[in-house]
Amino acid sequence: MNNLPLNAQELKVRITDEMIQAAYTVFKAMAWYETVKPIVEGYQRKVLAVNQWTNAAYLEGLRAKLATRGVVLEESTKVILDPRQTYELSADDWTTYYRLTDEEREKAGLTKSNPEGCPLLDADNLLVAAQSFLIDVCEPLTGLTRERVNYSLEHRQKYLDLLMKMFAANVKEQHERMAAHS
Repeated sequence: MNNLPLNAQELKVRITDEMIQAAYTVFKAMAWYETVKPIVEGYQRKVLAVNQWTNAAYLEGLRAKLATRGVVLEESTKVILDPRQTYELSADDWTTYYRLTDEEREKAGLTKSNPEGCPLLDADNLLVAAQSFLIDVCEPLTGLTRERVNYSLEHRQKYLDLLMKMFAANVKEQHERMAAHS
């Protein structure tokens, strides 16, 4: 037998202000992430496109490692245009890429939490932290611990989607009340 409420009225009684505030924080973190993402990915792609760096050094190292195991890698050198593949840049190219993207970040007016950081990574970390807090404060309502919810990323996302849908009306009401008192 589970501890879930039997009806909507009972559910509304069990929702706390802390849960609503946590959901509101997730909505704000989602908005920030979606604001920062196209800006950061835009200047990352721009820097990659302008410089036309290849993954030649990466492939050379990979080929050497695989050769010790008797494996032949037949992949061709390519220009790196996707920021998710910058791990394939040579050390020198990475240093230049980082410097140039940092200059673009400054031009865009974005900040980062530490010298080696990235505004998109900061926004992502903020979102994950807000979501984790929401999961934690909702445990008394749902009976699900963060460890159980985090069993798989797909389950975590589905659970968070359900929570956000459940809290959307409450968050909207709270936001309207806060705006009226400002």
